[in-house]
Amino acid sequence: MKNLQNKRAYLYARVSTTDQKDNGYSLPQQKRYLYDFCERNNIEALECYEEDYTSTTFDRPKYKELIANAKKNKIDYILFHKWDRFSREPQGILEVEKLLKSGIEPNSISEWINYGDSMYYFYLGLYILQAKVENKKRGERTKNGIIGALKEGRHVNRAPIGYLNGKDPKNKNKPLIQPCSQTAPLIRNIFEEYATGNYSQETLRKKYYKLGIKRSKSQFSILLSNILYLGKVVVPEHNKFPMEIREGLHEAIIDETTFLKVQQIKNGKANCRFNIKKNNKHEEELGVY
Repeated sequence: MKNLQNKRAYLYARVSTTDQKDNGYSLPQQKRYLYDFCERNNIEALECYEEDYTSTTFDRPKYKELIANAKKNKIDYILFHKWDRFSREPQGILEVEKLLKSGIEPNSISEWINYGDSMYYFYLGLYILQAKVENKKRGERTKNGIIGALKEGRHVNRAPIGYLNGKDPKNKNKPLIQPCSQTAPLIRNIFEEYATGNYSQETLRKKYYKLGIKRSKSQFSILLSNILYLGKVVVPEHNKFPMEIREGLHEAIIDETTFLKVQQIKNGKANCRFNIKKNNKHEEELGVY
């Protein structure tokens, strides 16, 4: 590493919720590492810009503010903890080249690039693209985990209105949505009233909006087709396997007769028959979401 003394730098700390959870590199931690590095190397740290904006491009509010001030104040460095804080995409390499041409050196305090070395381009690509690969792997692991949970009958995303996110009483390490004592009865009433055929969606939407089920027209329509209320989960198409419906582990709010009657009325097919079976491979007939 070349002599860094008497240089001026802006610091850049960036994180997302996933990064905080998986890697532990929270904003305060990054700031501490950056300021410690500057103190050890006698670098004047003018300001630290903190970013919690998730983006695959450089169209980030704090980053754009940092670059504008860096060019105006003619600083020497933009320092960050690791290269994946700067970028995980190939365009990160182009951004580095742009900054170097303007006289500003971006660098990682833990994965330092020596721009005087003819091999620097190789190492730069390695750090940035390695971060992209790790990000893709993490995304695949997350997706596979969600698919696995759905196949078990567990809804793992945010619970729809009428339910609350919770833990399985039989296995505290696994999620299991629970009916909400306040909103579940209202959801049940909505289905039962609509199933009579005496009320329009808009009439019921306005009525229950005042009671706490605050949904737009489109959201209310989707609510009436949400198969989670029937105690089932949808496993989306994945790895060439077709979409399927499985029995959920959560408690149903709506009985099957009422749910199917609602679908018939919604679709204008009073005599339509629906066939919901465990692992049914033809769920498209249902029009569920």
